[in-house]
Parts: sequence; C-alpha cells; structure tokens
Amino acid sequence: MGFPLPFPVIDPLVIDKQVDKFRRGKRTLGDLCGVYKVVLDAAHSAAADAAAAVEVAMCLAKQYPQLQVPAAQLHQMQVSWKAEQAADFQEWLRRAKPEAVVDPAWPVQQEVSAA
Repeated sequence: MGFPLPFPVIDPLVIDKQVDKFRRGKRTLGDLCGVYKVVLDAAHSAAADAAAAVEVAMCLAKQYPQLQVPAAQLHQMQVSWKAEQAADFQEWLRRAKPEAVVDPAWPVQQEVSAA
C-alpha cells in the first residue's frame, strides 16, 4: 500500500522560478524568505519550514495576482512550469554533460513498498 498522491500542492520554489525567471542567486527556502521578507525561525525543522513556505506562497499570491486561482488550477499550472524548468535546466546541463537527464515530474513521486 502506498501513500496517497498529494493534491493540490503549492510549491513556492516552482512558482517563484516562473514569476521571477531572471532573478540571479540561489532559491533555497531561506533565500526565498529573504526576497519576500518572511521570517524563518528554526530553519530545517518541519514546522518552521512549512510555516515559512506557506508565508512565501502567500507573498507570491499578493505580489502576482495571476496566481490567485483555485488551488487545483494552480497545481496544474505548476506541473507545466516544472516541466519547462526541467527542460531548460537539462539543456543548460547538456552543454557540459551531453547525457544529462533532468526528471520533469512534479510533484516528486516516490515508490513506497511494504516491508
């Protein structure tokens, strides 16, 4: 028995990369918190990271009104955006490593087997 598929998923990283494609720099949760002025206390603890991710997502929705759509629709938009982002990253990687492959699947799915 596996875990249920998550739906809808709101991923601030995928969204940020779409709405601010050309901003330089890293895009870790800590970096996104800095950009959107979100306080991240106790980084790397599940509760703090989840709360910060929600706050970043809310900031993105305020700053980019085109994101203010039903969650299921935003989820589907992110599926397409992530596929495009993966293709762009794969193209960039292949300049140095022609066999590079970047998985476009989003959200990441993992097989869980019963022991």
